[in-house]
Amino acid sequence: DIQDAPIKSLPFFSFDNLITKINFIFSDYIIANSHAGLRAYKVNSPNSRVIYNGIDTKRLINLLDKEEVKIKYKIFTKYSVVMVANYSQFKKNQLFVDVANYVLKLRDDISFISIGGGNSERFEKVKATIENREKVLMLGNLDEIENVVNACDIGVLFTNGEGVSNSIMEYMLLGKPVIAHKYGGTQELIKDNVSGWLIDNDNIEQIANLIIELVDNENKRFQMGEMGKSIINENFTLEK
Repeated sequence: DIQDAPIKSLPFFSFDNLITKINFIFSDYIIANSHAGLRAYKVNSPNSRVIYNGIDTKRLINLLDKEEVKIKYKIFTKYSVVMVANYSQFKKNQLFVDVANYVLKLRDDISFISIGGGNSERFEKVKATIENREKVLMLGNLDEIENVVNACDIGVLFTNGEGVSNSIMEYMLLGKPVIAHKYGGTQELIKDNVSGWLIDNDNIEQIANLIIELVDNENKRFQMGEMGKSIINENFTLEK
């Protein structure tokens, strides 16, 4: 069961690679949640299959009023950008804060919302680099992620490699345009410049400009969001 799609393959002579290859040999089927996952692990078996993650659309009914949610979490700007990701070596949480710091030197109408727990040391290290605590909010683990995402305008995910990301699927189903690294299965979710933007580097200025462009173009946000919603409903529901 392959759930990720790392950029770098496991070292050939490593213990993890050996165990993985042995598991593949004795498996009846090798299942991945993305084609990128099969490629990353160099799976060529005729018994390999891709079964995409599915999102339960019923979770998104009866969401709270957006303005109520913004007041509850002290999101007081007109626009907001959210990233849902645990603090781990696979997520680029620091890049999210670096982009936020850059944008907030140019604009005062955007908030940046980080949702996710994980490694507490990494969490605190990233938190210490925030330059504006009123507009960069680290909410940690939440039970009502969908309500907060729904109250935001743009979803982002900066990462070192994903299978098919539940966070991105949620952004898309809620009609949010997405900015994400193109690595791994993300390319199988997002159509570049149609339902969002795929990036291939960590250029802070470039990412900031994409965010500002979306903030300033309501039609673009809406069109990308609707396309994303359509992609999820057609291909990535739990039933599918």
